[in-house]
Amino acid sequence: MRISRTQFMHLLLLLSFLALGAGCGPRQLFLAEPLVPLGDVDPLEVRNRFAAALPERFETLSSIIFRYRGRSIAALGSTVVDTVERRFGVACINPLGVKLFELSGDKDSVEYAYMHDEFKGQGDFAGVVAEDVKRVYFDLLPDDHAEVTIKDKKIIFRQESANQATEFIFAGKNTVLIEKRYFEKNKRIWRVQYFEYFDADGKLHPKGIVLRNYMYNYTLTIHLRELMS
Repeated sequence: MRISRTQFMHLLLLLSFLALGAGCGPRQLFLAEPLVPLGDVDPLEVRNRFAAALPERFETLSSIIFRYRGRSIAALGSTVVDTVERRFGVACINPLGVKLFELSGDKDSVEYAYMHDEFKGQGDFAGVVAEDVKRVYFDLLPDDHAEVTIKDKKIIFRQESANQATEFIFAGKNTVLIEKRYFEKNKRIWRVQYFEYFDADGKLHPKGIVLRNYMYNYTLTIHLRELMS
């Protein structure tokens, strides 16, 4: 699922408009989903309703900020996701219009990878980015056998396997997924937070996404600028 030349030119065009305005450098802040009393809620109904509202295929243009050890890298990204086929494509350019990287792959592998020289000495950078894409956009629903806890105006689904566990936290007026977090041996490894959902043709999309990787101590902030489909 390679990014097409048309998509890349669209990316450059949006970048030019952002450069004339606020740009993608400043830190983006998102509004947290207001927590409300859940009442007599049915967790299975919440899960199924959210599942029906998830888009199967979509394309986005987003501003991205990557923070690592006190350093920030701003970029604009084009992302194509197919959750049915579990395929993705992503390309990023910096504020000067220089392509930083381009990846495509599926749930198991990276099929194509271009890396700017800046990233070639950073180990398996392509693999790390691909895993982040999958954490953010894939597997947004707990399985049918997840343990359910309702507390603090939140529904927490927890599914465990061996020494691993993933939690899905739902909350808010529309009871949407606000956070997904992953543990190994009870140690938090990463989490993804979702902010400011909006409806597009009956499907929900978050305006803001923040991924925090505790193992490697970095943060990825994604601000959706344009929904392509």
